[in-house]
Amino acid sequence: MSGRIKLVGYAAIWGAIGQGPKLGAPHPQQKLHERFAPGAFADSIADDHIRVLYKHDDMLSFASNSTGSLSLREDDIGLAFEIEPREIRGRFVDLVIDMVRDGRLWGVSPSIVKMEWREDPADGRLVRTILRAKLVEISLTDHPNFLETSVRLIEPSAAKAAPANSAPPQRIVRDGIDLGIIRYQDVLRQRIRASRVHC
Repeated sequence: MSGRIKLVGYAAIWGAIGQGPKLGAPHPQQKLHERFAPGAFADSIADDHIRVLYKHDDMLSFASNSTGSLSLREDDIGLAFEIEPREIRGRFVDLVIDMVRDGRLWGVSPSIVKMEWREDPADGRLVRTILRAKLVEISLTDHPNFLETSVRLIEPSAAKAAPANSAPPQRIVRDGIDLGIIRYQDVLRQRIRASRVHC
């Protein structure tokens, strides 16, 4: 992947502990905090079909390792990714890129199944250390469980690149509703409502 706009960052940081459940989470397992051990994704990124979504919305998929638009690798820091977005349904990808550029999307949330783990106490919390997992998708989001994750934009002009893990900008909030995010979600869904996208 070279010579084009890219989205790069980390979908997981080894040892970083997730924020865990909100108060009142109904399921006992949701009381656990999670972290990933080095090598947790090694088998999955070599063998599995993995997609990139917008906020875990299955209708808003825009890249995958199977199509060559997503590459994943483990390094000493965590699970690194590089996305070369594919143009689908008009300006969908442009909107995603704009949100990363201005900081609306700044984190990443991995979706996993079929885990192997151990449970360890850490700082008074019960922590599930995930040793091996099947990675289904990574989602760009503004509410990641792991705050250490990041996504940044690399453009042909390096001067335009957004800083990694930058804090989201001020938002327009009215009666507790984030109007900026709502508008973006509406536009995205309207643009691809007619068909399901498979990457």
